[in-house]
Amino acid sequence: MASMTECLYEVLQACGDLVACILRPQTLAAGVTNTPTVDMSTYRRVLFVLLGGAANDGTATLDVVMQQCTQANDGGADAKILAGKRGTKAIAQVLSGAGFAALNQLWLLECRAEEMDVNNGFAFLRLAITVSGGDTWLLGAVALRDVTAYEPIANALVTEIVD
Repeated sequence: MASMTECLYEVLQACGDLVACILRPQTLAAGVTNTPTVDMSTYRRVLFVLLGGAANDGTATLDVVMQQCTQANDGGADAKILAGKRGTKAIAQVLSGAGFAALNQLWLLECRAEEMDVNNGFAFLRLAITVSGGDTWLLGAVALRDVTAYEPIANALVTEIVD
């Protein structure tokens, strides 16, 4: 349970394996790019932070949707769009527009574990990022989970008595 004196950085955790949870800033080519999955099996919520930079022209479009998977290294065979309590977890299509060469954007996508289809074994999340055909877009992403859903058990000093 979180206390009132915790700092935000003590509560939010960049996923244990940072490489698996960050899409390092890069220019994404046209098509779909899937981020690595984030294990939610023992966490309550996750916040995906996407940072967008320049697009190659004013007609480039970007679509981002959150997907849930049953496996950590999911090739997409069972990935399905996460339809949360308030609708699909996605960023509405973004058009780069007139200032495409100097874009600086920030998008946030949050998910609570109870919004996932855990009854069917879905314990992992990822983002599917689509850049329109013939275009490129500079993007980076990080996933931050809050503290684990279950408190660790304190080590009790127990003396065993053997008869």
